[in-house]
Order: sequence, then structure tokens, then C-alpha cells
Amino acid sequence: TIMEAADRAQELVRQILVMSRKAGTETAPIRMSEVVEEALRLMAATLPGTIKIDTDLRTNALVLANGSQLHQVVTNLCTNAGHAMRRKGGILQVKLRELELGEGDLELYQDLSAGLYVVLEVRDTGPGIPETVRNRIFDPFFTTKAPGEGSGIGLSVVHSVVVAAGGTVTVDTEIGIGSIFRVFWPVAAGAELQTQRADSSTVEGRESIIFVDDEPMQADLAERMLGKMGFRVQAFTDGYKALDCFKADPAGFDLLITDLAMPGLTGEALVEEVLRIRPGFPIVVCSGHFEQDVEEDGLAVGIRRYLLKPLRWRSIAEAIREVLDEE
Repeated sequence: TIMEAADRAQELVRQILVMSRKAGTETAPIRMSEVVEEALRLMAATLPGTIKIDTDLRTNALVLANGSQLHQVVTNLCTNAGHAMRRKGGILQVKLRELELGEGDLELYQDLSAGLYVVLEVRDTGPGIPETVRNRIFDPFFTTKAPGEGSGIGLSVVHSVVVAAGGTVTVDTEIGIGSIFRVFWPVAAGAELQTQRADSSTVEGRESIIFVDDEPMQADLAERMLGKMGFRVQAFTDGYKALDCFKADPAGFDLLITDLAMPGLTGEALVEEVLRIRPGFPIVVCSGHFEQDVEEDGLAVGIRRYLLKPLRWRSIAEAIREVLDEE
């Protein structure tokens, strides 16, 4: 669960960067019920014991979505419902079902087209939403919460993500009874789940790798983790020392993995020197932030892969194997 949360945090950072650049977001067929179950597992650890979670997931249909964004939609709605019941407790009810909309139904759902939808329903037994604020709940940074309790972007993000996917969000609320948020997300007709990527334990190799990161923990982990997979690894926390090692035997290495932001000799400078000595040498670059033009320029000069931090060893192992197998 901790590692899943870390993965989601990584994806959320990536999402924020993508949204700030107004760039596109990768989507894939996803089983919404699995995302809901995962989100509720994490929510169960944060909600007070006075709030009971009740689920009714009746469909395993696939939707075309970005996994991080879909997870955020579910989490934001459940967090909002939990906040509404924080004082007196109550029941958080989450339902999932399919709904076929025909042409005659579009009068009720004017933002949608005819077709099959997955409907996510999040119901709380809180105080309800006052009429004076109902028309503003999806406005960015609008919130009725006290300072420090919320930013007011949760429901705004839900609305923007769902609308971008071709769906809509509706709200039914009654004072003293509670609120129901319904998300209508188009079913990905004919889509198939992407095959699960191989775990790092299935990746093996005998190639020689130089790993460079100014964080000693990352360098130490690289030697141990990649070494367990069979690779011969020399790890450095100093770019100059890594470059000296490469210069001493340029033909003795098969791959360079380097961080970008490092003191002394930066990752970019190290890459330039290595490629000057051995043009076409395979390189994988790691960083906590990539600008799209930087990534495109890097790929043009010969960098084979970009990995976004925080690193998962499964991702590193897969990238290594893919790059080396291309040689």
C-alpha cells in the first residue's frame, strides 16, 4: 500500500507538470472498479472511525483514462464526502454501475452523447450543500472550509478531468440528509487492458553499467539492486569521477544511467562528454522534472530513455533491458 501511494504521488507530480505546460496526458484502458477499490483502501486509513465505508461495485467495465487522474477523481470525491461527515460521522457510500444513454435521455444529460457510461456515485450523510454555494462548488479555489482545511481545488479538478474525458459530474443534495456526486465516464468500447509490465525480478543481464547520482542512498541502492539482477554496476556520486572511470575504459561499459541536477559536473555535461568520446553510447537520464523541449532535444542527440523521479527499480530495470536489447 505504501508503494502504491508512492507511485500515485509520482504520477500526481507528473500530472501537475503536464497541466502547467498545457500538454497532453497519456491515457489507457483502465478498469474503474480496481481504481475505486485501491482508492478506498487508502481512504480507510485516513477517515475517522465514525465514518463507515459502504461499497457496491457492479461493473468491471473499462474506461479510457489516465490512471493518476482517475484515482484523483475518486479520492477527491471521497475526501470531500469525509470532510462533510467529520463532526458527526456517517456512511460513505460508493457505487459503480453501467448506464446506457439513448437519444431520448440526453434532455436530462445535455453535456453527454448517447452511449454506454460507467457511473461512479459517491454519497455522504453529511449536512448537505447550502443553495447559496451550490453553483460555485466546481469553481477553482472556492471553498467553505476553514483556513488550513482545504484549498478549494478538489472538486474543480474532478470536474475538469471528467469533462476532458467526455463525461460529466452531477450533484444532488438535501439539507440535513446529505449529498450525492455522480460521475458519468464513457465506457471504452472494444478496449483491452494493457498487459502488465514485467516485475524487476524477471529482468536479468550481465552488462556493465555506470550509475551516477549525487545522493549516496541512490548510488548504493543501484549497486545492490542492479547487482542482484546480474548487472555489473559501478556507482558514483560525483560526475567527474564517473567520467574519469569511463575515459579509462570506454569500451568496457554498455550503459550510462545518470541524474541531471548534480553539483560539480552536471548530468547534461557528463552526457555530452560521454557521447563525444563514444558517439551513440546508450544513455538513460533520471530527473525530478523534465521540460518537453529538453526531452525532445535529448532524444535527438542519443539519450534513449528519460525516467521521472522518484525512481522505482522496476522502471529502471525495464528501461535498462529495453535500451540494451535495442543495441
